[in-house]
Amino acid sequence: MTGLRPFTGMALLLIGSAMFWSSICLSVSAQQPIETTLTIGEGWAVVREMRRFDLAPGEQDLLLEGIPEQADLSSLTIRTRRLPVDVLDWQRVDRGAGSTVAPSDAESLIITPDGVIHGAATPSAQASFSRKDGPVRCRVRIPVGGARSLEVVYRVEGMQWTSYYQVFIRGEPDGLDESVALDLTGFVRIDNPTGRSFTNTLVRLVGADPRLPREPERRAGFLMLADTPLADLWKAQDVDPPPEFVYRMPRRVNIPSHAETEVHFIASHRIPASRLYVMDSTEVALSMTGAFRPLHQYLVFKNTAANRLGWILPPGPVEVFHGVTRRTMRLPGFLPHTPMNREIRVHLGKAEDVLGMRRSVRRTELQFGHYEETFQLTVENQRPRAIALEIHERPPLTLTWDVQRASEEYELDGGWIRMTPRIPGGETREIEVRLRFHQPTL
Repeated sequence: MTGLRPFTGMALLLIGSAMFWSSICLSVSAQQPIETTLTIGEGWAVVREMRRFDLAPGEQDLLLEGIPEQADLSSLTIRTRRLPVDVLDWQRVDRGAGSTVAPSDAESLIITPDGVIHGAATPSAQASFSRKDGPVRCRVRIPVGGARSLEVVYRVEGMQWTSYYQVFIRGEPDGLDESVALDLTGFVRIDNPTGRSFTNTLVRLVGADPRLPREPERRAGFLMLADTPLADLWKAQDVDPPPEFVYRMPRRVNIPSHAETEVHFIASHRIPASRLYVMDSTEVALSMTGAFRPLHQYLVFKNTAANRLGWILPPGPVEVFHGVTRRTMRLPGFLPHTPMNREIRVHLGKAEDVLGMRRSVRRTELQFGHYEETFQLTVENQRPRAIALEIHERPPLTLTWDVQRASEEYELDGGWIRMTPRIPGGETREIEVRLRFHQPTL
C-alpha cells in the first residue's frame, strides 16, 4: 500500500488543480477581437479592439486573449456604448504555472456612458506586470447583462513606422523639360516587435514632420549668471515639439509579429507636374563679392483625387528616377507633410544651372533716423527653356519696413515679399526692391 501513496497524492493534486481551473473558467468569458484598429506612433501604439461577450449583470471576470507581452496593462480600459463599465482589477495569467503577478496598488477606471474616463487610486485594484504572454483576466462591474460588444483599449510599447516614396519622371533623362509627367508610389514600413500579429487591421499613423520650422533656442550670454536679475531672459527655454499629424492608411493591412512589414499605400501614374526653382533670402545671403549660389529645385504637383491621390501624405525621403525603368537616379529628395488638395513639393536639391545672387546696392538716409535701402536680386537661368521661379525675400533687419518700389509684381505674406516671375532660357534677370525702414521712437 505504501507504493500507492505517491500515486494517490499526485492524483489528488491533479484533481484539485483541475477543479481550481474549472471554477475560474466558469466565471470567465474568453473572446478574441472581432475588429481591431491600430494607431502607431514613434515607439508606441494604441490598440482598440471590439470583442463580443455574453455578460451577466454585476461583477464578473473577462478573459482577454491575444494581448501581447509588451502591452502596458496600466493603460487598459474597457467600455461600451451608453453603459458605464467599472474595471476593478486586471491580471496577467501565466499559462505555464497558472499564476498571476500583481502589485498592491493600481488605478480603478470608470468609463461613463458619455465616454469620460475617471480614475481613482484604490488599494483594492490590481494590475499585472507578468512577463508571460498569457491572457489577461479583468474583473469588471456592469449594471446590465446580455450579449454586448465591448471596446478594449491598451497601449503597446516598441512599435514604430517610417515612410518613403519613389518618383519616376517619364521622358528622357536629360532633365530639360520643365513640364513633365511622373509616377508616384508610397510605402510605409511598420516595425512590430511584439508577439501579436494584427490581421485585417485599420491602421492610423501619428508623427511629426522633422523639417517643420521650430522655435530657435536662445543662446546664453554673460547674463546667464545665476545672481543676475535678468538671467531668466537668457536661460535656455523649453522648445515646444513640432506638431504631430494623423495619417490614415487607405486599406486594411496585415502586420505579422516580430517582423518589419512594408505596406504599399499609394500609387499613381502619369501625374502632371512641373519644375519650380526657389530663391530664399535665408539660403542666399547678401553677397559682398558678387558670387552666385545655386537655387533649390522642386517637382510640383497636386495632391488631389483627380491625380488619384487626395490623401494626407506623411513626410519621408524620396528616391527620384528618370524613366520608369529606373535607368538614372538623381540625388534623394524629400516629400514634406502634405494635406489633401494641397500642392506637393518634392525637393530635388540644388540646381547648378539656375543661380541667384542678392546685393544691397543703394542706401539713402531720411529724416528722423529713417532710411531707404535698395536690394538687387539677380537670377541667371542657364537652362535652354523658360523656368518658373519663386522668390522669398525678407529684409535682414527686424525694423518696421514697407515696400516703396519693386520691378516685379509681388505680394506680402507674413512678413515676406513673394514674387513668381518666369525667366526665359539663357536669360539673366535683375530685380530691384526698394524698402523704407522706420527707426523705433522712444
